[in-house]
Amino acid sequence: MTTTKNFQAIVADVRPFAIANTIANLEALKAEGYRLVGVEVTHSDIAGLCEVNIDPQHTGGDATTSAVKALHANLEHFLSNDLLWSEKVACVTVRSDADSVAAMCIVHKAISDIAEEPKVGTADQIIHNALRNTDMYLKTIEPQVNAIDAHDTFAQGRQQAWAPATAEEMLAREANLSNGLNYAMLDFNLPIAQKLEIMDEFLRTGEQPAEFAAKAEADRQLLAAEFDKTFVLDGIALVVSPVFGALKMAYGKAPVVIAYNPVMPTKGGTYKKFTIAQIAPGHCDFEAVKAALQAIEPEVGGSPTILGSIQHQDTALTHQQVFDAVKAAMQA
Repeated sequence: MTTTKNFQAIVADVRPFAIANTIANLEALKAEGYRLVGVEVTHSDIAGLCEVNIDPQHTGGDATTSAVKALHANLEHFLSNDLLWSEKVACVTVRSDADSVAAMCIVHKAISDIAEEPKVGTADQIIHNALRNTDMYLKTIEPQVNAIDAHDTFAQGRQQAWAPATAEEMLAREANLSNGLNYAMLDFNLPIAQKLEIMDEFLRTGEQPAEFAAKAEADRQLLAAEFDKTFVLDGIALVVSPVFGALKMAYGKAPVVIAYNPVMPTKGGTYKKFTIAQIAPGHCDFEAVKAALQAIEPEVGGSPTILGSIQHQDTALTHQQVFDAVKAAMQA
């Protein structure tokens, strides 16, 4: 994927010790004339620096639509002609997962098409002509966008009904969810430029990155054991695991899951993190859960179907505090 000199992709570091520097760097970019486009920016100070924030799930409260699906379906709703015509655009996210990186690829494609379009006619005419090429690209990548959307919205909780499932049934479902692409996107040691290259190749061809596909398959072999270790207490599935996919596997045992990862990867190391999820809204009052946990750890946040403790540093929450908050919200 070739990048124009006037396009930047940025993964904002929101760790407490880094946030001030992150904000200063973004403000400096704006001073240089860059227009900031947010993708799944859940940090309010950073979102406030962006002209638009493509984030239907977290800040929009819509667990049924991923960022890339929303952008793919209605690009011109999010990206005005004035913004597309800009000479300098920076895409900013706080999470370089498949959803956000794919959305960045679409933004970059639209901007590149306009930059390469012969400058004949008015700006609006040039943009209109250029976006014909972008539309062709959007048609080509639609199956891959749908695959990313299906994975992301399942992880965020889009299923409308719940039924118990065996490990084998969950593994069959998980085969479509844990793959090399998602492993590549969640690798904190992989630069964002390389992630954009991998994603661009996937969007155009549907090909999984082989190295990361092998890692995904190795972890899938562990998921049956993780499923067996998951137990249910008062209708809540409890998971303690570092294995990618263990939380989603737990949906086979209960519609509400508390997952604890004692070694969640981050830049330069690991940290302790809780994730609370429900397979669809309505099984648990997540606003009540969030309020209870924010009284202890204000950084708790998420969407109507998935909540997480503070990002990129050890949580101060205890297992009992999280369980009590979820149980109370299920009984309300």
